[in-house]
Amino acid sequence: FDLLEDGRRLIYMRYMLPPKLKLWASCDWKVKECVKMMEKFMPLMGIKREAFSTIHNFTLTHVANGLPADDSVVKSKYVCSPTGTAGLGMATDHGIDKHGWGPSDFARSHNKNRAASLYAFRNYMLTNIGVSTAPLKIVGGKFRIVFSINSSSTGARQMGSFDRRIKLLGERLGEKYDMQIIKKSLQHLSLVEQAELVSTAAIFVTVCGGGAVSATFLPKGAALFIFFQDEEGELGTPARLDWDYFNHLGYIRTHWLPRPKQTKVMPGSKLGPSEVDYDGFVRLMDQELDILSHL
Repeated sequence: FDLLEDGRRLIYMRYMLPPKLKLWASCDWKVKECVKMMEKFMPLMGIKREAFSTIHNFTLTHVANGLPADDSVVKSKYVCSPTGTAGLGMATDHGIDKHGWGPSDFARSHNKNRAASLYAFRNYMLTNIGVSTAPLKIVGGKFRIVFSINSSSTGARQMGSFDRRIKLLGERLGEKYDMQIIKKSLQHLSLVEQAELVSTAAIFVTVCGGGAVSATFLPKGAALFIFFQDEEGELGTPARLDWDYFNHLGYIRTHWLPRPKQTKVMPGSKLGPSEVDYDGFVRLMDQELDILSHL
């Protein structure tokens, strides 16, 4: 509806759902476990921890007949706007739909046509913590590639160091591109440090799950590589968790890479990535770097 044009912006509010409608894994679902997360992410939403109030200079002025009304006039409890719209559950990873554990989870999409809103939310959060919202800039022809290591505590999704893939990038693409490869365990960085690192990355490599949400901070024009477990889902099917969210971040290019299971827990499991998997990763990286070199 072009509601984000001409300086208009979204007003973010948190709506407390009744018990029977609680969103899975939300703060309404697990209140006690959410305390730490709320304290960590309050700055992103522009909230002061001490007073639990906004950091923004925010006031509402009562207007009558086009002019500011006298204080003695009875004021309405409603906020009116000629171009306003409202909705519940908008800025979420998949709304009331499921994560992506099984084939039926991909039947419909929650975040379709919300790319502009998701980008505005990204910029809103970065602004609140003093981090630049600028689009991707390749400074001096150097491509920053960030590998998020140990981003998941779930055994089936642990990727470790990405060392072999990084080694292959150097061997096969090192002379073609000037790459700055960074390996970081984001859990050991502060929120601002995470945002500053990811918001300047040309390519971000991670594993699906809660730790992948840092990809939200990627700059416009960047690329995201998400590894998913190809047998972690229902009845041994692929689990592309939060696919609905990442696939609709219209300001970046998202790629899903299957990661064969490295144990024999399930019948027919492979023992890990084959040479084809490694080769495909390097070729896809080559394609993305070529695209970035022409921006």
